[in-house]
Amino acid sequence: MHRRDLLSFFLAAPSLVDVPRAAPGGSGQEEEAEWLGAMSGLLGQNRWDALLELAQRIYAAAPHRDAPGSAREVACYLVFQAHLVLVHRAEAFHTGERYLEEYPEGMYAFAVRMNLQVLREQQVTQEDALASVREELDRIEQELSAIDAQWATAQQETPEAAHLREQFALRRAVTEFQVCALLSSHKLHAPAVRACTLFAEKHHRSENAQIQLLARSSLLMAMMQEAAQGHFQEARKLGARLQAWAPQFAREHGVTTLMLVWPR
Repeated sequence: MHRRDLLSFFLAAPSLVDVPRAAPGGSGQEEEAEWLGAMSGLLGQNRWDALLELAQRIYAAAPHRDAPGSAREVACYLVFQAHLVLVHRAEAFHTGERYLEEYPEGMYAFAVRMNLQVLREQQVTQEDALASVREELDRIEQELSAIDAQWATAQQETPEAAHLREQFALRRAVTEFQVCALLSSHKLHAPAVRACTLFAEKHHRSENAQIQLLARSSLLMAMMQEAAQGHFQEARKLGARLQAWAPQFAREHGVTTLMLVWPR
C-alpha cells in the first residue's frame, strides 16, 4: 500500500496536526519520519481509535528494521497501547505478546511486560471478587428485607407511624447504596453500572438531601465504571446526565474534565 493511501484519511482531517510529507521518491528515512509524525499527531490529540487504525496499517506496511524506534516497532507498540487505553483486554494481551515476540529487547519491552502482568493480576482479582461479593450481597438483601419487615410492623402497631417514613426511607436507601458501592469497589464494572444507575434513577428526585447525595454519587460511580470498561461514549452520556441533575456536584468532581480527557 502506498503511503499516500495509508495516511490520506488522517492527513485530510483539518483537526489533525500538520504532518510533514515525504517527497515522491524520497528516502526511507523520510517515509519513517512521516509515519512517526502521523502517529505522534494522533497521540497528542488523544484520538486513540484513529491512532489504533493508523498504527495497525503502518505496522502492516512498514519494513522491518533493526534500528530501535523504527516506525514498525512504534506502530506495533502503539497498537498494544491503544487496545490497553480503550480497554480491549483480549486484544491487548495478543498484541502485547506479539510485540515481545518481535522486539524482546525493544524500546518498550519493559513497559509491555509490566502492563501484561497488571492485566493478568486484574483478571485474577476479578475472579476472586465475584466469589467474595456473593456473601456480602446476600447480607445486604437480608438487611433490606428486615428493614421492610420493620416498616410494615411499625405501620400496623403505630397508627401515627407516618412520621417514621423518612427515617425508614433513609435507612433503606443507605443499604441499597451499599450494592452500588460494593460492586464498584471490587471493579465488577458491568453489574456496578446497572446497580448504580438503577439507584440513581430511583432516588435522584428524593426530597431528602442525604439520599440526593447518594443518588448523585451512584451516578458518578456508574460513569466511572463505564469508563473503566472503555465505554467512553456511554460514560459521557452519564456524565451529561449528572451535569443536568446536579451541576455543582458535577463541577466539584471534575466531570467536565474527565469527559474531555477520555479517548475519542
